[in-house]
Amino acid sequence: MCAEREAHLPKSWTYLAWATWLALLIWACWSWRERALFMDASFQVFHMLLEERPLIYHYRFCNAFVQWLPLLAIKLKLPLAVVLWAYSFNVWLLYFAIWWILHYALDHQRLAWVWLLFLTLISLDSFYFIPPELFQGTGWLLVLWAWWQRRLRYNVRIFGLVAICLMAIVIFAHSLLLPLLLYCAVWFAIDDSQRQDRVTLGLVVLGTLALGGIHEWWFTDWYDAMKKEEFWRHARQYWPRYWAIPAHGKAWDKAVKFYYFWPILFGLMSAIYIGQRQWGKLLWMWGFSLGFLLLLHIGSPATAYRFYSEANYMPLSVVVALPFVFDGWDAFRQIAQRRPWQWVWPYGAWAFLALIVFVRLNAIVHNHDHFVRRLNWMVDQIGNARKELYTNRLLMPIRRAPMELIVMEWSVPYESVLATALIHPDSAGEVFIRKDFARFNKWISDTLQGWFLSEFDQLPADTLPRHYINLNNHPFRQWQ
Repeated sequence: MCAEREAHLPKSWTYLAWATWLALLIWACWSWRERALFMDASFQVFHMLLEERPLIYHYRFCNAFVQWLPLLAIKLKLPLAVVLWAYSFNVWLLYFAIWWILHYALDHQRLAWVWLLFLTLISLDSFYFIPPELFQGTGWLLVLWAWWQRRLRYNVRIFGLVAICLMAIVIFAHSLLLPLLLYCAVWFAIDDSQRQDRVTLGLVVLGTLALGGIHEWWFTDWYDAMKKEEFWRHARQYWPRYWAIPAHGKAWDKAVKFYYFWPILFGLMSAIYIGQRQWGKLLWMWGFSLGFLLLLHIGSPATAYRFYSEANYMPLSVVVALPFVFDGWDAFRQIAQRRPWQWVWPYGAWAFLALIVFVRLNAIVHNHDHFVRRLNWMVDQIGNARKELYTNRLLMPIRRAPMELIVMEWSVPYESVLATALIHPDSAGEVFIRKDFARFNKWISDTLQGWFLSEFDQLPADTLPRHYINLNNHPFRQWQ
C-alpha cells in the first residue's frame, strides 16, 4: 500500500461516520417494532420467547451475536416491547462494534468506510430486514481483510489464530461470502505489489477455501441443499439462454429507481480506471459484478420479492465501495493538486460522501411507512375478527390478502401474534394466510384445544409463554 493510503483520513470523515451511526441508532430505536417483526425476525423472536436460548439455523453461528440482548430481556421477564427493542438495538450494536474494530482497534479507516457504505449504499428494505447472516458475515469479512493488512503488528501465531476464527465465521455465515472474499482477495492482489503480502494473502484464501470444503461436506443442511438444487434446476432450464432470465431487466429497473448510487459509483470508478489505465481492476470489477448478478439470477430468475433480492445484492456494495474508498479517493486527491480543482479534496469528496449517506438515510426513513402499515393491517384484522367473528384466530385465503402489503404469507402468523401481544398478552391473536387450509383441518376443527398454526409450527396455545402471549382456546374462523 502506498504511504498516502495508510495516512489517516481528514477528521471530517470521522465526524460524518459518527453522525451516520447516530442517525442509524436513532432510527433503529424508533422503528424497533417494524424491524423486529418483519419476516425471519418475527419467527426468531417467537422461538426465542418459546425456547429461551440462542437460535442457530443452517449452522450460521454468528447469529448468536445479535440475540444475546433480547434473550437477556426474556430471561429477566421484561415486557415484549423491551424484547423487540433489544433485538433491533442488538443488531445496530453489532454493526457499530464491527465499525469500531475497523476504525479504531485495527486503525483502518478506509475499510471502516467500506462497511458503512455497505450498510447504506443500496439499503432500503434491508434496514428493516435484520436477521440476514450475510450482512453480519460481510462485516466480519472486512475485519478479516483489515486484520490481514495489519498482520505485521502481531506475531505469526496470534495472526493465524485470529485469522482462522474470522475465516470460520465468514464461511459459516453465508455461501455468498466466499465469492465476495475471492473478489476482495483478487482486488488486493492486483493492488498490492509486495510479494510477501501476496503469499500471506494466498494463505488466507487457501485457508478459507479449506474451511469452505469442510462446511460443504459436513455442515450442509436441508435449506442449503434445497437452494443448490434450485440453482442447478434453473441453470438447466435457461441453458444456454442465460441472457433471457427475467431478473436481469428487473435488476436494472431497481438499480435506476431504488439503488441509483450503485451505478453512479460503478460508472465513476470505471472512468477512473480507464483514465489511469488500470485495466486489471477495471476488468475484475466488471467481470465479477456481471458474474455475481448471473449467479444470483440463476438462483432466483424471477426475483419476486424486492427485500429478498436486495439482501442478496448487498455484497455488490462492497464491489464498488472497495475501489471507491481506495482508488477513488486517491484520484480525487490527485485532481486537487491541479488548479482550479483544489476544492475536490477534501471538501468536494466529503460533500459527495455526505450526499450519498444523507440521501440513502432519507430513503430508509421514507420507506418506514410500508412496514408500519403491514403490521397495523394485521392488528386491525384481529380487532375486526374479535368484534364480528368473536375469535382471535383468523383464517384468510391468500386471494383476499393484500400481498403487496403483506409481501410473504408464511411469516404472518408470527408477525400478527406478536404485534397484537404488544398491546397486552391477552390481546394476542393470529392471522393465518394460505391458498387452502386442507393440510391443517385436524387442528382447525379441534374445538377443545386452541392452537397456534403456521407453515412450520403447530403448537397448543397453552404451550406458549403466557407472560407474553395468551391466545386461549378460541376457534379459527374464516371471513365468508
